[in-house]
Amino acid sequence: MAEKKSGKGIWIALGCAAIGLVAIPIIGILAAIAIPAFIRYTKQSKATEGMFMARKIADNVLMHYSEKCEFPADLPLSANVEACCGGEACVQSVTTWPAGFQDNVSGAKYFAYSGKSIGGDAYEVTAVSDLVCGGPQHTVKVIIQGSEDCVAQIDMPHVENELD
Repeated sequence: MAEKKSGKGIWIALGCAAIGLVAIPIIGILAAIAIPAFIRYTKQSKATEGMFMARKIADNVLMHYSEKCEFPADLPLSANVEACCGGEACVQSVTTWPAGFQDNVSGAKYFAYSGKSIGGDAYEVTAVSDLVCGGPQHTVKVIIQGSEDCVAQIDMPHVENELD
């Protein structure tokens, strides 16, 4: 007597195909949303370094001003911004900075830092990074205002954010 063939195999194959036709587009849509969000969050986390380190340098400028009643010498740019675009690590070179300021950028990776006197009663600390190669630069500026009685204050940081 001939064996009766069951149709289970074809139903399993059709079921797997249906799941594949539904699951693969869903995974693709989720990836299309998740990957750009992940890249944006990564850049934002790198951008926080600029704010933190610029404030650290500004705090040191503030201490220098309160002790000596004058702003420190200008701090030349600590790294080549173009060489560390796209979130690559910047090689910091602060050997020309005054001794008390060189430690302020230890651990810095993504930004180049500088400081300069702007007028007789203010000093500007700047952090610059090119987190998107060739795009607009992410810049953090912190202004320290001095006064005749050797008291200085730090203004709110100004951020020009290429990530917005």
